Amino acid sequence: MSVVGGVLRKAPASDDDPRHLDETRQYLKDTEELSAVARHAKEFTDLMALRHLARINPTVLFLTAEHPFPAPPSTTGPLSSSQRSPQAKSGVAP
Repeated sequence: MSVVGGVLRKAPASDDDPRHLDETRQYLKDTEELSAVARHAKEFTDLMALRHLARINPTVLFLTAEHPFPAPPSTTGPLSSSQRSPQAKSGVAP
């Protein structure tokens, strides 16, 4: 893997120390590792934040991660037949 430093908006007090390349290289390695184990975008974002909280904008990371990951299981979706009321199962109005 190659990492090339670019021109980004950075804090005025930030230096151009070569350690930034090492930090970026580690961030990319962590991205690859965690994307293999995360099941959805929120989980990936949470795992990355545990390792790189000072380095990331969680909102941007989550919005970017939504593309390669499926949506998490819905907790507000339609009820399964076992969750419906007896009236709904029988077709009788309450």
